[in-house]
Amino acid sequence: PSIVINAAEKKTAPDPQLLQRCQCLIGSLMFATNARPDIQYTVSQLARCMAWPDANIEAAAERCLIYLIGTQDLGLHYERVADPKLFGCSDANWCTRQST
Repeated sequence: PSIVINAAEKKTAPDPQLLQRCQCLIGSLMFATNARPDIQYTVSQLARCMAWPDANIEAAAERCLIYLIGTQDLGLHYERVADPKLFGCSDANWCTRQST
């Protein structure tokens, strides 16, 4: 089941303990996005509601954490290389294109 996240509907101040739990949990998930880009969209949507969390936000953050626990074998692994080379690509052609 999906959880609807809507930050615009919040009218009452959140419980301070719930606020702290959600901010800590979402902050930890933000740190995890460095090695797990598959959760970046979910965490960005959760972060939009960090100032006014409710039980749905906490449940969605915990659900994301359960997903991370279940998929620990996935992720980006950075390794040190003896001779690192920087490689970049671009499709912009601003030097010769004059049509703007």
